[in-house]
Amino acid sequence: ATPAPTAPLTAGELAAHGTAIKDRQKAKNATPFKLFLRRIANIFVPLIPALIGCGIIAGLNGLLINLGWLPAVTPALAAIATGFMALIAVFVGLNTAKEFGGTPILGGAVAAIIVFPGVANADAFGQSLSPGQGGVLGALGARPSGCTSRNGAAAGSRSPWTSWSPPPSRSWSPASSPSSA
Repeated sequence: ATPAPTAPLTAGELAAHGTAIKDRQKAKNATPFKLFLRRIANIFVPLIPALIGCGIIAGLNGLLINLGWLPAVTPALAAIATGFMALIAVFVGLNTAKEFGGTPILGGAVAAIIVFPGVANADAFGQSLSPGQGGVLGALGARPSGCTSRNGAAAGSRSPWTSWSPPPSRSWSPASSPSSA
């Protein structure tokens, strides 16, 4: 007995079947650990081309220095190669803020504080701070502690990735100010 021939599927039916398969696979892969790794990857993967470029420039610079060629060019190449590496914490802060729904500029600014040399003049809890301590991991941690959510979470629904925001401002009039009493 031969099986009965089935009618060919239409394009819409094939698309719906493909979407169902894709959704099942996505749900299967949505484990907390995989979601965590995906977030970390979304922070660091965009930086890979710049890291590779800096490595190539640094390698070329080292080769030129060792061979004694183009001595006038090597300081510029060194500045280009180390410039990105000096600011990697800022770029990680930007990407972390984007990934967790914050304002990217604030994420970069908070992360920049970590590598700012002026931090050495500050004390916290009786301890002198050291610039650069924490590096990239410090930039990752800076985002949750220093940047508010771009769209703002509703009251009572704060997540660890949004920080405190002030209550809505009340209207001000000269009669309500303390100096007018």
